[in-house]
Amino acid sequence: MKNKSGKIFLIGAGPGDKGLITVNALEKLKVADVVVYDRLINDELLSSCKKDCELIFVGKESGFHPIEQEKITEILIAKSKQGNTVVRLKGGNPFIFGRGSEEAVALKKENIDFEIIPGITSGLAAPVYCGIPITQRGEITQCVFITAHECPEKPGTQVEWEKLAKLKNTSLIIYMGASRIETISKTLIKFGMDPATPAAAIENATLPIQRTISERLDKIPELFREQNFHAPVIIVISPTISLREDICWFEKKPLFNKRIVVAGADEESEYFYNILSEYGAEVLYLPVMKTYIKNIKLNFYNHFSNNDFEWLLFSGELEVKYFFELLQRENLDSRILGNKKIAAIGHRTANKLKFFNLIPDYSISDFEVSSFNQEFVKKYKLKGKKILRIQNDITYDRIHQELVNSDVTIEKISIFDSGVSKPEQRIIEKLNQRTPDVLIFTQPDSIDYFFNALGVKSATEIAHNAHNVIIDPITSENILEKNIKRYSISTEYESKNLSEFVSKLI
Repeated sequence: MKNKSGKIFLIGAGPGDKGLITVNALEKLKVADVVVYDRLINDELLSSCKKDCELIFVGKESGFHPIEQEKITEILIAKSKQGNTVVRLKGGNPFIFGRGSEEAVALKKENIDFEIIPGITSGLAAPVYCGIPITQRGEITQCVFITAHECPEKPGTQVEWEKLAKLKNTSLIIYMGASRIETISKTLIKFGMDPATPAAAIENATLPIQRTISERLDKIPELFREQNFHAPVIIVISPTISLREDICWFEKKPLFNKRIVVAGADEESEYFYNILSEYGAEVLYLPVMKTYIKNIKLNFYNHFSNNDFEWLLFSGELEVKYFFELLQRENLDSRILGNKKIAAIGHRTANKLKFFNLIPDYSISDFEVSSFNQEFVKKYKLKGKKILRIQNDITYDRIHQELVNSDVTIEKISIFDSGVSKPEQRIIEKLNQRTPDVLIFTQPDSIDYFFNALGVKSATEIAHNAHNVIIDPITSENILEKNIKRYSISTEYESKNLSEFVSKLI
């Protein structure tokens, strides 16, 4: 039962990159009953919320405010008085041009308990992500944050442009200036700023679609129009912009500005997001399949107490995960395996076994079936012998066939099922906004589930326009059945190798 009075956390989510949210903020997001969030929030953060969390979008964008500030405050108060833990998720830092103080004052008047968790403001993050220091020893000793979007109810501007134009050794950081960049430029020059002063504009800062332009103060409005820049934009005016070419780092990542869609099981999302985003890609994870453990009880003693087989084969980390879940359900642990040997296909499978304190007797780093046959079957003289394979209901692949062809008997334990998972609407909308450069299928089943989840027409269009990557040779048979010819096979299943493989394609 909820408390009579709830609590509100005013949280800064940072400038866009989901990794820039603070640990404290993320922990509060995970336990929230209600999240009231803005347009510029990275919606990947919302996947951290509880399944029953109520998500309320109150986004604002230039020229279109669907919900007035007063209404947002009313929502916060109402949800809190219902006894909820409420997160007000705001872009950047709620106390830097974020109207967080207005909301805090309103909550105080209603005697509602609240906390404020700061975030990284875009005025700090944007210059860093494009290689512009806003202070520089011996050159720049101060910086000023300025809003170009003042309260429309005021009779005139409160920004003292004349004084700003005369400041020395200063970086000017201007928020919300996309629609006023020409006026800003002319005003500063009118009040005495050198027209040749370096200026820069950063669009969609900290995201893989970030764009940056730099030019003289008097010429940057024209370049801004030519490059069709739009909000959200941070404008920087500072001599330190000249250092950008030397210390720019984010925009030089090998997969920068490339959109990669990964179709697979929900359990794989964090792994693929981390390894591909590290190389600068915009990663959109599409959970097209769901897996779930079978509600069964297996007599493990019958399987492991006899001497019919000496090898236990795992070909994926899900098999390992669910195998140990079933063991724990029956109050057993790895000791039941006794002297059985363990084979693992893929580093991720081997690493998952190590997580459960088991080191495979044999492991192969890729899915090359011919290598598997040569190194495993012949090396360990398995012809005419029996192995036990842990799998899902539909696992019947070239590995299975190769073992049968090599006169190896396979006993199977099916411990989990898989099915179609319908991606959230926000993910579908994002997918339709921009064609992916690369589409990665993580396993054979994910191709069929991709087509089932999106529909044949939409899935075919996306697959034909992207470069498709399949991470094992087994999957090639499935993709050819869909008449998709533009694909590459990667036997590099691990982080650095897979990212480098994709980089070479595009």
